[in-house]
Amino acid sequence: MKNYVRILAVLVLLIALGAVFIYSYDYRQEKNASNIILTTADMNTKKSTTAARRELIAENEEGDYQLYIDDDTVLLAHGELEKELDGWLSYVELETPSLYYYDYDGDDEGELIIKLVSGTTTDGDGNSSYAYTLYLFDTAEQDGETQFTVITANNETWKVPFEEAIKTEMSQLKSCNKFIQFVMDDAEESLYYDDETGISLNEYTGFACALQNSNGSYATLDRWNKGNGVYSVDDDGNITLEIQLLAYYVNVDDPQYIGIIHCGIGVSGGEFVILPSSIEFIADDEYKVISPTSPSDEDWKSTINNSADPIVRDGDDNQIDWLEASFDLSTDFDEKTISFAGYTSQIKSVDKVVITPDSVVLTAKDGYEFSSHMLNTEKFSVKIYADTDDEYNIAFSSEIKTVGGRSVLTITFDRAYDREMLDGMVVKFGA
Repeated sequence: MKNYVRILAVLVLLIALGAVFIYSYDYRQEKNASNIILTTADMNTKKSTTAARRELIAENEEGDYQLYIDDDTVLLAHGELEKELDGWLSYVELETPSLYYYDYDGDDEGELIIKLVSGTTTDGDGNSSYAYTLYLFDTAEQDGETQFTVITANNETWKVPFEEAIKTEMSQLKSCNKFIQFVMDDAEESLYYDDETGISLNEYTGFACALQNSNGSYATLDRWNKGNGVYSVDDDGNITLEIQLLAYYVNVDDPQYIGIIHCGIGVSGGEFVILPSSIEFIADDEYKVISPTSPSDEDWKSTINNSADPIVRDGDDNQIDWLEASFDLSTDFDEKTISFAGYTSQIKSVDKVVITPDSVVLTAKDGYEFSSHMLNTEKFSVKIYADTDDEYNIAFSSEIKTVGGRSVLTITFDRAYDREMLDGMVVKFGA
């Protein structure tokens, strides 16, 4: 059996490249310990030789732990020990608890974690799912007897330790209001921003896409807060905590579920702690963007002329209201002529396409013009790495002008990109 030794300091440093955020506990570790619930079993009993009839509902054979329902009581058994788990029955009946047996505190001996339903939580799409409390059971000698000890973690226990250890802030960039940035640093550190762009000068900064209004423009961030903290345990026994982040916008009723703070969880000094090198901001898939902190400094321009005849439709008013096309930038070229005849969209009615690091400009053929209605409803996009897990819409704004008697559509990107990143980009306009 083991004796716990409290660790007074857990040093966690912020690593380079913004991959993950690491923080230092400093003196707060001792103070925070009181905020992670730690209790010693008070209902330890020896197994009765005339045990009542009971039902085994879950078991971990490696650690020799069994979970039973006995009439209206839930019992945990381990060797000769048993513990009544008060108030568990209704939750156990909702979902059978999961049992995990691993060495969570690094002492070369296993501990048991039981993941028990404790309520419900709601995700960014309004879908409800179960929330869980984690119970870590172990055994220790107390007053000459072997007894259970237990520590717990739920959606409340992370709040005070996290807030006292980590400083966080959400803001909207001055240079491009499409970007929402989320900054984290040690609680003792100040947060700094570039006066011109609003980009954080701290080492860890994550980004997401701001919420769009009904007309497609980007809403103005008003405030933000942290939502639920949801604990999970994977099949390998790894514990994680995901803290929901909600953004609120001016004149928008409902908050945006913008992403999560993802943390790895371990056990140290008889308490659940956030693991070093494990904290990161993850934008929700719907709002993920490429970081604007390292825009391309390349200077290039590629012009693609279209030799195909424009598309003609019955009753056509020569309005371009639907086009979709991808562009090959795998080779470096200044200008070339190809045929858009193979496309099914109205890209055939475009005379030329000019691509630069920060925009794509499309000029309509003589007699055709881009639909201002499509522009007013912001129905346009430029996607890179299309149809992959890393797909991003890099479009920021668009406008239609008349230049030399031709209708010209310009879509501006949210930052400057290297040619390689724009290779295969898919431009869409209209329905």
